[in-house]
Amino acid sequence: MGWIARVLGFERTGSVETVKVDPGGGANKTAEHYGPPGLDAPPLPGDSAACEDSTGTGSAQASGYSDGTTRVAQPGEFRTYARDEAGLVVGSIWQKRDGTIVANNANGMIELTPAGVLNILCPEVRLGDTAGQPVARQGDLVAVVTPLLLSAAPGSPVTPVPPTAVSPLTGGILCTGQIISGAVTVKAGP
Repeated sequence: MGWIARVLGFERTGSVETVKVDPGGGANKTAEHYGPPGLDAPPLPGDSAACEDSTGTGSAQASGYSDGTTRVAQPGEFRTYARDEAGLVVGSIWQKRDGTIVANNANGMIELTPAGVLNILCPEVRLGDTAGQPVARQGDLVAVVTPLLLSAAPGSPVTPVPPTAVSPLTGGILCTGQIISGAVTVKAGP
């Protein structure tokens, strides 16, 4: 026989997972926690558990949960989310029925579109385990150091117009340049 109970706590000992539940109108019970393979998602206190009697006297199992979070996935979609101790959603991964995949939290979002475009909206992107670096694009102005320049006429150096500075490291001239070529398949920013 099945019954609905309020989750009081969750415990994991090795591979054995149990939930302490309040079935209402009687003593609290401990039920074995069951969920789909490949999904590691313990309930929080306050969630509702779908329980049923199990083999052995006084044994129970919990095979489903509800947490009261507003559901937004449409038929055929798959969305997972994580919650903080207060039960508030703090991040999600959503596989939509048009082929879009979205992962997000309060500070950023990654979206893979059906066309294969990866949109990243976050304050820093790291490609590897080091701190992020700014990404320059075609048309951006950049600071550069050029070596001393010579004109086509032998012995006639091109002299920079003040205010300029000479790099103490290379002896070259500090100036501003504009990026005119580069990878066109990588874009940063709007």
